[in-house]
Amino acid sequence: MDLDGAKRDRSTSILLYSRDKDEAKEEFKFEDFKTLKVLGKGTFGKVLLVQNTINNRYYGMKCIRKDVVLEHDSLESLQVEKLILLQVKHPFIISMEHVFANDLRIYFIM
Repeated sequence: MDLDGAKRDRSTSILLYSRDKDEAKEEFKFEDFKTLKVLGKGTFGKVLLVQNTINNRYYGMKCIRKDVVLEHDSLESLQVEKLILLQVKHPFIISMEHVFANDLRIYFIM
């Protein structure tokens, strides 16, 4: 995971992972999600209710600020959280569908 803030256009997001291989072919990007509501705020960022404009499905989007993760020396914790959420496949537990990143933030789509 690239967290060094490489110099790219801030509007450009990179798909790092997609659980559904068919959806990965569609090349979802951050701009494909419409923000509907802020569900919560924390130290590292926000959790938003979003709707995918391509398939009209609703998701929770966890927006994590890279600078705060590095400031709190929590890179390893973030990587472990990502690995756990990617492995979970249970109807009563939140799992991760997509992971995006840009210069400033990492986005977990759950």
